[in-house]
Amino acid sequence: MSNREIESTAVSSCIFESECWVTPHEEQPWEISQFKGEESCLPCSRLEAGTTVRIAPMTKQYGGWNEDHFHSNLRLPIDCNVGKGIVVLLEALARECVAVALSPNADFVLGKTYVTHYGASGNVSTVIRRRLPADGEAVDARFVSRVCSEESWISYWLCLTSAGKVFAGIGKTPGEQCIGAMDDSLYHQLRSGQDAVRFVGLSNSALGKQARPLKVRNVVVTTVPETLQHKLDTMSIENFSMINVEDDQDEESKAMMEAYNEECKKAMARAKKFGIEYREPNPQAFLNWSKARRLRANPQKGFATGMDISAPEELEKQRVRAERFGIRKDKRSLGDAEEDIIDAEKEENPIEKEPIPVEQAWDNGKLTGPHRIDPPKTLWVNLPNIVTEEENYATDESEAPSLVPEKIHLCSIDWAAFKQIRTDDILEHFSMFGPTYVEWLGELSCNIHFQDQFSAARALQSLSQQLPSPAPESVRIADDIPDLGSMGWALCCQPVRKTTNDRFGRRGTIARFLLRVAASTDVLLQKPMTAPAPPPGFSTKRILGPGSESDKRHEKRPKKRRKKARRESRDKTKTDPDGDHPLLSKGLKTGRDGYSIEDMDAERSLDVPGEDSELANADTPIHENLEI
Repeated sequence: MSNREIESTAVSSCIFESECWVTPHEEQPWEISQFKGEESCLPCSRLEAGTTVRIAPMTKQYGGWNEDHFHSNLRLPIDCNVGKGIVVLLEALARECVAVALSPNADFVLGKTYVTHYGASGNVSTVIRRRLPADGEAVDARFVSRVCSEESWISYWLCLTSAGKVFAGIGKTPGEQCIGAMDDSLYHQLRSGQDAVRFVGLSNSALGKQARPLKVRNVVVTTVPETLQHKLDTMSIENFSMINVEDDQDEESKAMMEAYNEECKKAMARAKKFGIEYREPNPQAFLNWSKARRLRANPQKGFATGMDISAPEELEKQRVRAERFGIRKDKRSLGDAEEDIIDAEKEENPIEKEPIPVEQAWDNGKLTGPHRIDPPKTLWVNLPNIVTEEENYATDESEAPSLVPEKIHLCSIDWAAFKQIRTDDILEHFSMFGPTYVEWLGELSCNIHFQDQFSAARALQSLSQQLPSPAPESVRIADDIPDLGSMGWALCCQPVRKTTNDRFGRRGTIARFLLRVAASTDVLLQKPMTAPAPPPGFSTKRILGPGSESDKRHEKRPKKRRKKARRESRDKTKTDPDGDHPLLSKGLKTGRDGYSIEDMDAERSLDVPGEDSELANADTPIHENLEI
């Protein structure tokens, strides 16, 4: 194998070798070589060794598939019988949507090309499809699976048999770990020899804002050996087991995938029983809206710390390191020059460096307090004397509320400013701790997911400050001031900042927020049907921050007041129809300040004459030399 590492941006620009051989095995990975060994070896075409294809997401305006996704040599070897079918092996590093096409020509042919989408719909299913010439119609089959990973290379195989069945699976041994299959034998019988599948295309069918490029390597195309043909012919195309390649997936995500798979099986059984078309069930039918949205969002993974920094042994290690290297708790041990730079930055923009006073946690309580979701009393840090059982839990009544240490619940106290904040801004604020997903619960609150509970604990400890319990005397001006400290709330050390200008707001907007460990009750059961009214002081055209809700300077005057002001302005300069304009009867002094003769003369009389000034020695007043 060559030591060269080549990365190409299109399949059409790659080099494919045709004089290669593959040795198929029934239960072991297939072997690829440049020389024919055993009699069972089959000729194959493969991507040049050491080459990786980086494929960008499809573009809808160009119809998706184009000439960059195919190559004239990425095909079934010429010596092979096209009637026996075709097998494709490849490896991919992708977040979702690895698309492999089987076509009679070196391009996409509508109605004759099969496309398999590994990791479709946010990496929750695999789809085998043949689009029909009629608008929007297709012959397809869907199977619940999570088979894409952006952290490790995953091997895939795809096979079209001589009977017209399309099988898809993972691994290096075709026929093993099968994801699903589609029976298109009726069309296959009507297909002419000219329309037989010969060519292979590779693409990226991810769409939307979260679409990312993927990488493909070790692509091999060959014919179907007799042993594989017999194995697939005897394999049932129903009741495939769900395949999930993400072994380190959190328990909640695994449970959602299992529930989704069970619902899909029930829908398939109903469709078969009553002879109706199978439709993939909507996850919102059996999951709450928050979980259903997360399931399809396919959040990217963060990094795990792998240790509990709150454990006594870790705290002791931190203390020993601090004493050894002279690290102070309030400031890192820096050089004099670096300390001067940091002090200068603090003086220039103190809000970025100085922690927010804890008293501000109770700001805007009347405006944002009704929208704040406090944890159930059974989960408070300091339990109240009386715990009532009649609490409005968002989850099923049979489930006891519990903490979810992998999540942090956030609630803003600056409504107008936080309405400009987007998901990317929150991920950027917590970026040092590897957040994976932002689960929005409303305009003021959301959950931030982390890879493990230790990363969430580090983020909560580093980016927040504990609140006193009870509330400070300075904010206890009324009896209904909540004890946020006992509830487990903490105040952010620094506000979240908007990083880019967009249609939602302006770069530089900042918003303060409260945060705590999320609870199992912090979910959104149903998607909101209506949008709430904008908060006071909200605008997308200017930078907002603390106090925007009470800022009256930018509020528009009532329509009647604006009309009255324009009318009074016209009355002041109204012209008499029988005389001259009223301003003409008041002399030149009524012009703008500094432009009348009297103002110019007065200004020059106050100037101190310079030694080289010619006007300083003049005996004649200035205005006598001017022609009026």
